[in-house]
Amino acid sequence: APLPPGPALLLVGGAMPPVAIYLLCRLLLDLGGPAQPLWWGTPLLAGGALLALAGALRALRQAELSPLLGGVALAHLGLVATGLGLAATLRAADLGAMAAVAAGAALLHLPALVLVMALLWLAAGEIAQGAGARHLDRLGGLIHVMPILAWVSLAGAGAAALLPPFAGFAGGWLLLQALFSAWRAGPLGFQLLTAAAVALLGLAMAGLVSALLRFWGLCFLGRPRTPRTLGA
Repeated sequence: APLPPGPALLLVGGAMPPVAIYLLCRLLLDLGGPAQPLWWGTPLLAGGALLALAGALRALRQAELSPLLGGVALAHLGLVATGLGLAATLRAADLGAMAAVAAGAALLHLPALVLVMALLWLAAGEIAQGAGARHLDRLGGLIHVMPILAWVSLAGAGAAALLPPFAGFAGGWLLLQALFSAWRAGPLGFQLLTAAAVALLGLAMAGLVSALLRFWGLCFLGRPRTPRTLGA
């Protein structure tokens, strides 16, 4: 069974992924060294793009708060992994400035991910406790009884959807700029992989926007669907 939204998920979804990303950075970019073949980062580049799309699709399919936000977090970890894989590949191609942009995008996106997901999980915990439900179909109209939480959650959803001017936009924008410039890094196969990664990330970002809009709209807008919601 999924963990209930709230402080319990801050450890699982907020503290553990940055530790894994830190170890990945050390192994891939530090201990691995710059003298690596071009394919050194391509598995992480491709896997990160697929993970981002899988997380966004998972968030779109979920009808409860915890799995939905788990899918959002998974999609963002895919974006970070894509940036690290691209940085390793560009450094192997002796394109240090572009590699720095890709690595900076990943490392800039990671703290934004931690803070935004902490905000959304705590908001989900307040929704579950106040309204007595975690299923989206049993919520609605909470903006009238929990207005501060509604607007704070909207800011968190905007940041998680990579919309400007929120915290998630800068890292996502830098990652796309690095991907658009990566065609110089290698042969035709790598260029096709980069183009596929751009397409997958575009679909993932669109899915994130749709999932988070669905989350905020079903929780806070419309009419209350249960009597308990009126007393949240």
